[in-house]
Amino acid sequence: MAALMTWPLLLAAMTATGAPVRLRTEPAAGRRPTTRNPFLVVLALGPAWTRKPPSDHHPALVARGEYLDHLFHAGALLVAGPLLDDSGIVSLEAVTGAVLVVRAATRQGARRLAEEDPAIRAGLLRVAEVRRWGPSLAHGN
Repeated sequence: MAALMTWPLLLAAMTATGAPVRLRTEPAAGRRPTTRNPFLVVLALGPAWTRKPPSDHHPALVARGEYLDHLFHAGALLVAGPLLDDSGIVSLEAVTGAVLVVRAATRQGARRLAEEDPAIRAGLLRVAEVRRWGPSLAHGN
């Protein structure tokens, strides 16, 4: 039963914060096997962030938004959102990391997509973990 709750709990946790969340769903009908598998990418704060939290207008965060939009519209990004502390505040000071669910052929491909993120290149975030992922409950199930 716990495995069945993975998808709704992830979505609920991400949306309950009020933080911006991107989610791509596809209809169950017509699904075909694909060589692009979903991977969960967990991002931790990088050395540049831990020294001093960036402002909303930090060039790497602005570029990150554009990069994630590009991935989302290309169908490579399914979900993106911040990990937050327990303060209840949605702000950069409350960010403890981030989560991406991306589509890639391999784990290495998923890591490469994440490492192209301008915030990672600037040292604000770092890839902490890449794991194969799949929703337990999906549209049509």
